[in-house]
Amino acid sequence: MKGELINSEILSTNRGLNNNSVESDFINISYITSSRECELIESLSKLDKGGDFDNINFSEKILDKFFNSFEGSETLFLKNKYLYLLTEGAINYLEAYESMQDGDNKKLREFEIHFLSGIFEYYHKNYKSIDIVSIGSASFVKETKAMHNCKAHIKRFFPIDVSPILLQLGVLNFKKTYNKEDIHLNPILGDLWDISDMIDEKPLETNKLPFLQNAKNNLTIFTFLGSTFGNYHEFSILTKIIRLMKVNDVLIMGFDTFKGSSMVDAKKELEIKYSTIDNVRFLLEPLYHIPKYKGFVEKPQKYVKIKDSTISEYSATNDYNLLTSINDSICLAPFLVVPDDNGKVKKITLAQTTKYKYETFETWIENNFKEKLELIKNTNLSKENMPDDKILGNAVVSLKKLSNF
Repeated sequence: MKGELINSEILSTNRGLNNNSVESDFINISYITSSRECELIESLSKLDKGGDFDNINFSEKILDKFFNSFEGSETLFLKNKYLYLLTEGAINYLEAYESMQDGDNKKLREFEIHFLSGIFEYYHKNYKSIDIVSIGSASFVKETKAMHNCKAHIKRFFPIDVSPILLQLGVLNFKKTYNKEDIHLNPILGDLWDISDMIDEKPLETNKLPFLQNAKNNLTIFTFLGSTFGNYHEFSILTKIIRLMKVNDVLIMGFDTFKGSSMVDAKKELEIKYSTIDNVRFLLEPLYHIPKYKGFVEKPQKYVKIKDSTISEYSATNDYNLLTSINDSICLAPFLVVPDDNGKVKKITLAQTTKYKYETFETWIENNFKEKLELIKNTNLSKENMPDDKILGNAVVSLKKLSNF
């Protein structure tokens, strides 16, 4: 798969030259041309006009673009990135984010922001300048606040996301919040899988990805925050991310945790939290754009089922092993049950959310990425936030890349 970088420009809030500094009137957004979601949207528009579903292609069939499928399983797994690719999904995401500004969710976010600021300052002691790359950045609120609050010298910032709407909102928020004028801001519009595939074509030393240019002597800190890690198969997503990193680069990764002694109670709390009709509608949003599924997603109470599991309860052939690979985790995965073209029942699994035991997560990293990643256990760099009176919490860990592979 070949990819190129093309820059576009969006208007920002201050006067200056077009150089992507924080004082510029224009910020260049790098577009990865191998990310072909705009062609997906074009094809979906043809479907809405009564087109022939089976004959609409654009390098891959729409089903292959929207869904993951695995050998030995008849289930389709809806790709999480399409939840907010389109305008309605982005609005749903922003509404969900706004609704979580109070209470426990706010405290968990504040923990990540405060901790991230401390990590930036810690690494700044040994490096003159630092580059930041945010994976799945959305509107990169946490990174912006963390950089604003810390004393570290951030040289360049590269937020990466598949949603142009959220990237542009992030740029405008960054301009309003960040008051240091010597940073180079370069948002990247593209899919992580497509970006990672570019590494296969050219080695890191000669690759044209923006954050790899002039980065030989810089420390690059990659961030992957919030609950996003638990929305993907862990080994797959982590392998893709560390492929982008140079040796000695650092990944700051957030994930959700639960108290190991309270698995039953944690399951109940998760079901209550995630099985609301508003959340289910948000998870179903991409399917509204495929005519053959519209009738089913318009009646989610009838067709959507909530299912939770611990991975240890299922055999290796179970669908849940395709969602999570970490033992004793809790994976909540709503799914849609619909008839296929032959009248048989078809299951479509929506975006999963997975919660982990902190100690089990550490063991999984050490067992699966030995000699590739170092899990830094210094409490200043890796820490769980689990209030005494709560069942659910979150954690942030630092991972240092040891070698290319």
